[in-house]
Amino acid sequence: MKRNTDKTYTATKEVNGVTYQAQFNGVREAIRAANQCGKDELKLDEYLLENVVVNPPGLKLDDFEDVAEAREVLNFAASVMTGRFRNEENTRGAETGSEEKLGTVETCAE
Repeated sequence: MKRNTDKTYTATKEVNGVTYQAQFNGVREAIRAANQCGKDELKLDEYLLENVVVNPPGLKLDDFEDVAEAREVLNFAASVMTGRFRNEENTRGAETGSEEKLGTVETCAE
């Protein structure tokens, strides 16, 4: 495993013409968030918008046009939060704006 002393990573993704930037805050923070949200999906969604999505700042669930758009951004943010957005060759961070699909991340799974 390659070690990176800077544990902060960012990734970007465009959804419906809006560019979102999310930040990986480290493994400890990802585990803390999972423990904090329990099985409350709404609480996790709000956590992701407040702490992982850094641009545009101050997003709320009501800012999205529909559930599908919100879910796409939240799945992206959850992938970044858990470190799944990085590719093996680039441990300094990755730009995630490609056509690849990010699967649903079950951070608060049973």
